[in-house]
Order: sequence, then structure tokens, then C-alpha cells
Amino acid sequence: MDARSAVTELIHGLLDAWNRKDRSAFCGHFTSGAIYLTGEGELRQGPISIGGLMDEPQSTSRVQVDGPIEVRDHGGLLTGIFHWRSLPDVQPAGRGVVTCVIVNQSGRWLIDTLQSTDVIRGKDAEGKA
Repeated sequence: MDARSAVTELIHGLLDAWNRKDRSAFCGHFTSGAIYLTGEGELRQGPISIGGLMDEPQSTSRVQVDGPIEVRDHGGLLTGIFHWRSLPDVQPAGRGVVTCVIVNQSGRWLIDTLQSTDVIRGKDAEGKA
């Protein structure tokens, strides 16, 4: 599988697990030492801590990729950058940008660093004033 396909599959799998609230599957997308910086600026380290985000009310909206996933191959590691938005039935709505550093461990691409930047939340994320 080429780098673009691997990253695209990884990101869609990550969001699918998040939306299903499947903590085990969600955590399985990260390396054992992964770092996750939330849109609120909270730093989480390791899959168990990262999985704890599913218990946080402000972090539990269902989301989807909004537009193309930018994939860059840096020779040994990949980056994936994408915009996200809440699913239409989710309130309050949200939008943001995620940047991932992705590494290959034993033939499997995993997220080693993820930074989520909330662009907008609430009414403005729906395109309302």
C-alpha cells in the first residue's frame, strides 16, 4: 500500500473508531508513546491516556474529514493533515484541523503525535452568525 493510501486508511479508521466510541480500536491507532495535544491545549501521552478523551464531554462529538487529507512522506515518517467538522446532527457543532506524525512499527502505520486545533465551535461552526 502506498503512503497516501496508508495514511488515508489510518485517519478514516481513527475517526470511525472515535464515532463508534470504540476505545480499544481508537487507541490501537497510536504508538505506545504517542502524544496527543487536544484542541483545548491538554497534553495526553500514551494510548490509555489518549483513550480517556472519550470520557470528556467536550471531546465526544462525532466528526468527519472535511476535504482532502494532505499526506507528506518524509522518508521514514509520514505526516497527515486534515480538516474535520462535526457530523450534521451534532450540537454544538465544531470544526478544526488535525496534524499527525505517523511512523511505521513492525509493518503497521501508527500515529506517534497528533495535534488537534479547534478552529471554531458552536453556532459559528454551522455557518450561522
